[in-house]
Amino acid sequence: MPPPNESSPARPGVSRFAESPGLGNLLLLKTNIIMDECTILHISDLHLSVKDTFGQNTVLGALLARVKEDRKNGLKPEIVVVTGDIAKSGQEAEYVQVKIFFNDLLKALELPRERLFIVPGNHDVNRRKYRPKDIPVYENMTELNHELKDPDYRADLLKGMDAYFAFIESEFPHLKPLDNRLVPFVTSYTARCGKTISMVGLNSAWMCRKSPDEREIAIGEYQLIKALEAASKLGKTDQTSFLFHHPLAWLWPADRDICRGKMDQKIILCGHLHDAAGGYSHDLDGKLFQFQAGAAYLGVDSDFPNRFQHLSIDWESNRIRLNFRKFDKTRRQWVLDGETGQDGMAELPLRDSSSKASPKQPTKLKNEWPAAYCQWIIENYGHMETERLQGKGQAIVVRLPEIFIPLYAMDPKKEDQSKVQAAAPDDRQKPVELETLIAQNPSTLIEGHPGSGKTTLLKHLAFCLASKKPKECHFEPNCELLPVLILLKELERIFDDPEFSRQDYFSADAYLAWYFKRKVSGIIDFHTLENFLEKKQTLIMLDGLDEIRLERRDKIVNAFADLMIKYPGNKIVLTGRPHGISEVPLKRFGRSLARILSLTMEQIRDFIHKWFSYLFQASYSLSLKNAEAMIAEIKSHPAIEGLIDNPLMLTAVCILYYDGKELPGQRAELYKKFIDNMLYRRFDDPEVVHDFLKSLAHHMHTKNLSLVDRETAIENFRKVDQIQADETREGYRKRIQNLFDEIEPRCGLLKYENGQYGFWHLTFQEFLAAHFVADNFSDRIKAIEPYWGISW
Repeated sequence: MPPPNESSPARPGVSRFAESPGLGNLLLLKTNIIMDECTILHISDLHLSVKDTFGQNTVLGALLARVKEDRKNGLKPEIVVVTGDIAKSGQEAEYVQVKIFFNDLLKALELPRERLFIVPGNHDVNRRKYRPKDIPVYENMTELNHELKDPDYRADLLKGMDAYFAFIESEFPHLKPLDNRLVPFVTSYTARCGKTISMVGLNSAWMCRKSPDEREIAIGEYQLIKALEAASKLGKTDQTSFLFHHPLAWLWPADRDICRGKMDQKIILCGHLHDAAGGYSHDLDGKLFQFQAGAAYLGVDSDFPNRFQHLSIDWESNRIRLNFRKFDKTRRQWVLDGETGQDGMAELPLRDSSSKASPKQPTKLKNEWPAAYCQWIIENYGHMETERLQGKGQAIVVRLPEIFIPLYAMDPKKEDQSKVQAAAPDDRQKPVELETLIAQNPSTLIEGHPGSGKTTLLKHLAFCLASKKPKECHFEPNCELLPVLILLKELERIFDDPEFSRQDYFSADAYLAWYFKRKVSGIIDFHTLENFLEKKQTLIMLDGLDEIRLERRDKIVNAFADLMIKYPGNKIVLTGRPHGISEVPLKRFGRSLARILSLTMEQIRDFIHKWFSYLFQASYSLSLKNAEAMIAEIKSHPAIEGLIDNPLMLTAVCILYYDGKELPGQRAELYKKFIDNMLYRRFDDPEVVHDFLKSLAHHMHTKNLSLVDRETAIENFRKVDQIQADETREGYRKRIQNLFDEIEPRCGLLKYENGQYGFWHLTFQEFLAAHFVADNFSDRIKAIEPYWGISW
């Protein structure tokens, strides 16, 4: 055992060291007092592979140098916790690199192997061990528990982690898995000060087969209970720590709630999200600490800084202290992470003496800025949703900041549009960027057709504000607005929640508390938002007024309008298609109504150039060549210019061009590929949707109609989706109505206008009607002969 001063971490005040030891630290190093605390080095997400050894050595070699320097300055961890993703893809060869790093790390810290505690992450799953569609999905926790209990099922579920567990069992026998590798380990550590910490390692990654998998994976009640049974046999403990890879908010909600109940008053150490975050939470569900380490290695020049942290538990002063580190890619060394906590540090009370019946506001690590929540926004809203526009076999991932183009509207505060149109050309109002209108006004009601970019606009706002880059969305440079983006189709589920369904009045507070608990529970809660509302630092965005029932829409809009009265000085944005801008939204926010304008050729050019600049980042000349070639093709195809006046259509055509390196020469071929791309990934059964659209188009074309009512549209759906043998007529009616309501807004080819439905462009109707004739009539000339001479 080393002398006491070799493992005594820094005390309060002394631990706030700079890059070199101060007088206080020098004095501390000369004392032989064993203090009532234990320091943990917490790292996560190493992603070690056999292909990137140079980059790994650059970053992790510097990490070893940093922990040595920290030891000299008095910050001496007794144990090391690694919360998953130690390998890149769960391959056996990768764990050779892992072994080398852990040996070097323990040597740098002068610690024995028994002081290292490791749990697996999703990158420790070798997904090649499973069939592509072999993804665990459970209806309920009972079903999940049943498979985890069964030894054969469990072995099959865990086979992708064989290399991980073989490595652990060979190199770290003190981390003995329980129940045939179900539980990574349960053990305890007695610190030099005499305090005992129970260490419960859990596997949150055993369901991981695809990305993203947020809220689709679970630790599992059976695993948790088995781990707790083992922990109960450890004897007296002064602190229990749970170690697993994914933050609580990432878990399947049913699993998260079970874990939350069983982990009350405990410390959770996790990883996965590539930023340092967490803190102390005390709410109606109980109390807990959750600390997320960030990623130790993402690459030398990663946009997300590589990070790790020291965590000190001080029982004597009843504090938890954190010291944050990040990799400076310019200097190629690890430095204090001044972006996290207060100048790279944070302190929290270890025990809360307040009553459970009176939950208090969480203590935050980053002053009052919720870093974990903002990181969640960045990771969830930082990309354009192009997947459902892509053809078979494609995978184009596009970052939103690089590809976003501004949308325009007329300023609702200016003169009435009829007067504007009558004015002289020089006096007419000019379109204004929507983000500018939002920045300048307390409320903005945005109307836009399907595909006009409403949701993308709000995601861009949320991303910029969460990234603390307000200038990129036309807010003041020093603005610190907290973005709250609510998808109303998800919020609408509150009306079916038994806890709320009998309430006659719904407040915005209730909506927000319910939504946060289910959408981002464990990352942020309503108390945090309430503080920002009181300080006039919140932008609330309600997306999809048209996607909820009228009576529910009215309740939600009224509640949030009242919230803006209760908390003046905050901002709110509401969006919807024309039929969603109904009486109540107009009554409460109508003065700020802004209608999204069609894209101009200048905007189209801008988007195309950004598109190819992103796809060909390594070659400016290649990106410019492709962009100009596509623009030239558009100009030579007059039919295309009529298609791409909204962002959805434009993106679809860009993908079509990127896939084929040119646009089809024949208009019919162009429409066919365009429609196939629009439908293929958006629906489980795209052929049924295609047949419905062809039937509807033929009906409208033969009746010389550009719009039809809802019943006529649904009747055409019935023609292609017949009643099933075991289906009642009422069940069939409801099923068809629900399918139509799902398809209409998602297919990208229909619009809703003045209570009726029509095709976005007449050319789509013509093309689909022609296809219907080709598919259903052997004598096609005879089929169209009655309609010769009819003009549109």
